[in-house]
Amino acid sequence: MSRCFFTGGLVTVSDVLFSPVYDVSQKCRLAPQAVQEIFDAIAHAINHPPSLLRDVIRDGSETITSGDVNLDKMLGGGIRVGMIWELVGEGRVFAASGKTQLALQLSLLVQLPVAQGGLNGSACYLTTSTGLPTPRLIELLHEHPLLVGSHCTLDNIQTSVTKSVDSLLYALSEVLPALMDAANARSMPLKLLVIDSLAELLLEDKVSTASLADRSRNLSAIAAQLHALAATRQLAVLAINRVTDVWERRPDADPGTPGELIYAEHARIFGRAEGASKSAALGLVWANQINARVFLARTARRYALPAEKSRDRKRQRTEGAGATAAIVRADDVVVRRLSVVFSAVCAPAEVDFIITFRGVETCADDAESGGAPGPAAPSAAALALATNVVRPPLAEVSPLDVGSVVSDLRPPLPGDEPVGEAEDDEEAYWRDMDDFTAFGEGIDLL
Repeated sequence: MSRCFFTGGLVTVSDVLFSPVYDVSQKCRLAPQAVQEIFDAIAHAINHPPSLLRDVIRDGSETITSGDVNLDKMLGGGIRVGMIWELVGEGRVFAASGKTQLALQLSLLVQLPVAQGGLNGSACYLTTSTGLPTPRLIELLHEHPLLVGSHCTLDNIQTSVTKSVDSLLYALSEVLPALMDAANARSMPLKLLVIDSLAELLLEDKVSTASLADRSRNLSAIAAQLHALAATRQLAVLAINRVTDVWERRPDADPGTPGELIYAEHARIFGRAEGASKSAALGLVWANQINARVFLARTARRYALPAEKSRDRKRQRTEGAGATAAIVRADDVVVRRLSVVFSAVCAPAEVDFIITFRGVETCADDAESGGAPGPAAPSAAALALATNVVRPPLAEVSPLDVGSVVSDLRPPLPGDEPVGEAEDDEEAYWRDMDDFTAFGEGIDLL
């Protein structure tokens, strides 16, 4: 029977079913009744009964908890697999926004059981300039409420230093697939891939048309590999990016060409959070490749930690000669802001957060309850600039910025004393990284 179909040029099931019975009968020299019986047999064999929506398991519905309930709600349940997430913000000492801190926290939390918000999975942390900050990971293991007493370990975090675009592409196309294929039943499947930081590989001091074209090609190649891994392996990709300064166009400035205006408008919408003076690096080429952009930034406000979140070994940093002293208590920390610029799974939103020895925590619960201590005095840098800044009317102040106005107006508290600006855990982490870099560069997947 099959030889008759091949003789008539009918090779696939589609060739048979999409042809009229009479044509198949002529081509295969079979009786029309026999052809109809064949049609019925094929249709019965490939028929699949309809499924109820409640029984369908969607790919990409798994999420990794961020370790904070309020942050999970804002992100649509957590960091969802099958997507490319971007964390963008300033970096390095005294401007650190918390990108690496959140990435490290997620690298441990992904190992938790599903019932606790994890995926029973492992993480791969690719760095481009420094090694993996193991001391901070150990501290999170011992201090974070969800990690204390858990089975999470550093053994489930693979790492490699990729200092060029070629080495990164090789790791994504060859090393990682081989690593996942070699995993056995006893090992955790890879569920989180972190690249810290992508901008280090692609940004150049001197920009030209040729360099921008090369960067676009490299970004497209990297994004293609990341999307393939996220979709076929069902893992979450977390790419860390940095920011660049932007200047608003004056109303009386040269309008330029229509193309420039369109690009500038799109860059403003997709590249930065509302009211931010900095924009994500790598341009619109990269913005069109990612599924979610999360913007992290420092604010000029400080937050008075509750007793259970404070610790005695708080370090103090003294400003240089001539700096204005700030009224800061030893348990004050810098308030940072996390903003969802765009996402495929959640609406744009923003929330204040702090970084402590326990990890990244939002300030939402304390702000809503009203019972915990509120924002403390601003830093010395903020006070030094206060005399030259015109304060907007309270009606124009964002709800998340009200703390900065309150901090400027309240009198010193009885326990306050003029000291240098407190150095929080994020600043201390970057200060100690230079001493740790040599050790981290020796760790490699290969």
